[in-house]
Amino acid sequence: PSEDDESTLPEDRKHGRRAKVVDDNVSHHSSDIPASDVPSLLSKPLASSFAKRCYFTKAGIGKTAQHYEGLTLTGNTVLMLSAAMKLKGCPTICDEDLRRVEQTYPNQFSRLPDELLLSSGWRRISKYCHFSNKPIPDGVPFFHSKQRIHPQGGYYFLLAAAVGMVRPIDVEPLTMDTLIVLQTDYPSQCDNAPEPLISDPSIWILVDKFCFFSGGPINT
Repeated sequence: PSEDDESTLPEDRKHGRRAKVVDDNVSHHSSDIPASDVPSLLSKPLASSFAKRCYFTKAGIGKTAQHYEGLTLTGNTVLMLSAAMKLKGCPTICDEDLRRVEQTYPNQFSRLPDELLLSSGWRRISKYCHFSNKPIPDGVPFFHSKQRIHPQGGYYFLLAAAVGMVRPIDVEPLTMDTLIVLQTDYPSQCDNAPEPLISDPSIWILVDKFCFFSGGPINT
């Protein structure tokens, strides 16, 4: 038999050879990692659970957290939490609110592009579509339920673009046809929603008017 053939070896010699092979492999792989790198590998921090962070406070912004979004002329996006302005909740903001940010975080504020030095350069994201899960920034048309019938005590929100109303000219009150589109595109979300929301378009209120100064929605 060949030197590598274990079929004719006694059991104790087989195990001995296997143990030696395992030891050799461990030694070989361990030698590939410099000793100085081992502690750094073990102490490497875990990845953050937040995909987005506030530019000023560095705090994480959850998937459905309320925040403000600044859009630069180059297409970049800067995110800010209301805590950076010492505000409670997520109200619409004015230039005076940004002055507080400037006083608290002067270094970061000084690096902002000119278009974000005024409140007109920021838009609030205080709600999310319950069907597409996409954010609904101020100034973007949406629908909300007439009553607070969400299990958590709030309204249901529906982004107009979620039912094909992408352009401003396309936006109109919901009909049965658009509710059918909603059920087709988001079947699982519709199954979990109250039945009247899916079968009665009159349950929904269209919001497509916004304040020129604050950007906040205007219910009519």
